[in-house]
Amino acid sequence: MSDTSHVKVIGALGAAIAGGTLQLPRLLAVVLPAFALYGIATVGTEYLLVDAGMYDGRSVLAPDPAGVATINLVGSLVEVLLTIPLSVALYKAFLEPGRWTPYFALGRTELRMLGAFLLVCVIAVGIVIVLSIVLGILGSIGFFVLKSMGVELQGIAADGLKGLPPGVAPAVAIVLLLLALVAFWSIAVVTMRLSIFTVDIVARDRFAFGEAWAMTRGEGWRLFWLVLGMVLVNLVVVGIFAFAISAIAPAFIQAIGEMAEKQVYANPYEALSPAQIVLLVAVAGLGLLAFYGVWGGALVHAYNSVRPRIDSGAPPPGVRGPAI
Repeated sequence: MSDTSHVKVIGALGAAIAGGTLQLPRLLAVVLPAFALYGIATVGTEYLLVDAGMYDGRSVLAPDPAGVATINLVGSLVEVLLTIPLSVALYKAFLEPGRWTPYFALGRTELRMLGAFLLVCVIAVGIVIVLSIVLGILGSIGFFVLKSMGVELQGIAADGLKGLPPGVAPAVAIVLLLLALVAFWSIAVVTMRLSIFTVDIVARDRFAFGEAWAMTRGEGWRLFWLVLGMVLVNLVVVGIFAFAISAIAPAFIQAIGEMAEKQVYANPYEALSPAQIVLLVAVAGLGLLAFYGVWGGALVHAYNSVRPRIDSGAPPPGVRGPAI
């Protein structure tokens, strides 16, 4: 295993910035068919929701009417399924830097990506269950310790940390903060390792979870810093497009703000002209593509950095089972 086969955080962030800015024209050309289908599904779902009375002035806490709930469910399912060919096209664009020709397919690679998506869902549910169990155990231990110290637990339930004695509250706050950081680090690293696994599916046209998972072994801190960097880059990139949307359709932003403030649904499109709606959709679409470009550029760069661990001939340690 090569000592230089590590995730290059700075290089990956550079690829992320390029993916969300300079690479956008080429990226759009490659993913155009899949992105167009995804856009049609998203806009079509929103149109049907408006027509079904999604924004009828009811409270956001009220249950959705049957028609709205059905459209939401079906539309969300269709959008999730369409992200699979979109993701494959996105990775193709970054794995083949000189490519400008559009890519769209519904074949074995997309089926493998669907399998990866289902696997990620199972792992995500498992993580939530494990975290719930761990937090429950730690909470029980914490309450037992506090009770043994003579702390009034009813005061804690009512006032939170304020209900703790002055000398205990800072220690509890520090423990909670450390637990939160450990949970965030774990989720971020697992998410990145699973994401690089999906890149490997497209790059090698194989479903080799064991190899892809072992390929990023020992890269936890590099992946963690990469996640933080990607989030910061996306805040800037998406912020630029959000500013453009506010300039194009200020009434839309105002309606969204009032809806959040009053907790009542109101149609944010009523005050817009057809031209403004078209511009809004176009800018929002480019903003979404820039968001994907940041993540895709960083993930593929990270993947290419550790790919020699597989190409060296000997499989990475911990490989289990044959590739599909």
